[in-house]
Amino acid sequence: MAAQKTRPAGNATREQALSIAWSGFKKMCSPGSRATLCDADKDAIARRFKQLSLLTVYHEGVILRGGGYLHFFHGLSRNPTDIDFIATASPSTQIHLETAQELAGYGIEVTTHKPSQKSNGGIFFSFKLIWPEDYCQVQIEFSRKELLLPPISLQMEESGHVFLMQGLSLQEQGAQKIRALIQRDVPTPRDIIDLHFLVTKKKMPFDLDFVMKVTSDKPGKEHYSPEIFSQKIAEIGKRLENMYGEGGLEGILDFGAMQRRLLDWAAGRHLQQ
Repeated sequence: MAAQKTRPAGNATREQALSIAWSGFKKMCSPGSRATLCDADKDAIARRFKQLSLLTVYHEGVILRGGGYLHFFHGLSRNPTDIDFIATASPSTQIHLETAQELAGYGIEVTTHKPSQKSNGGIFFSFKLIWPEDYCQVQIEFSRKELLLPPISLQMEESGHVFLMQGLSLQEQGAQKIRALIQRDVPTPRDIIDLHFLVTKKKMPFDLDFVMKVTSDKPGKEHYSPEIFSQKIAEIGKRLENMYGEGGLEGILDFGAMQRRLLDWAAGRHLQQ
């Protein structure tokens, strides 16, 4: 569905709003404040950098997806590591330079590199804030994929302007998380965290036919089965145990409970929340 036309809050244009927002960001990390920044401050700065990067890079013809999308629009607590889009047309091969040039106009200097090409026609690139600290960096990825369900309309108010955007339906986002979980060479904990969020907080139902369709779109890759789903979750649990030691996750992540909840969900057994 198309994004609804919403009257902006205030009279700021996109460029005016971004200029105000990036100016405020620079004050957050001014040279005089860097020496006193604690880890929580750094996390807040890094999050704000990714949020404003999302608003700057977003343009017509792209659909938000992934952990950044779930974090900024649906309440996922995990801070995003990157910003992912689905592009309905081939993205510009100069988008890294166009982004750096626009940021420079707001007084934000970044380093970037030529985008890497993806096999499906998409690209990914990253840029990093030029200053001594290294936690303000973000990877941007544009994938070329056909949507199976209509996107949903989104909006984010920032500095007197309402940014109208589109995001992947949560049903399709969840199925893509399952696909990532079972098809990555090395499955990652964030896939479990994000999928568990969609199941427990967004009440996403399990649709076997839809999951099979999403996970069958790459020749030579694993398709969904209860056995491979369970195996990949167990692999992540083993990796975490090796990293933190037996019982070392206590107070950080109740992986066992997450594992049981996801396996019950996929099997159609619904537990009390």
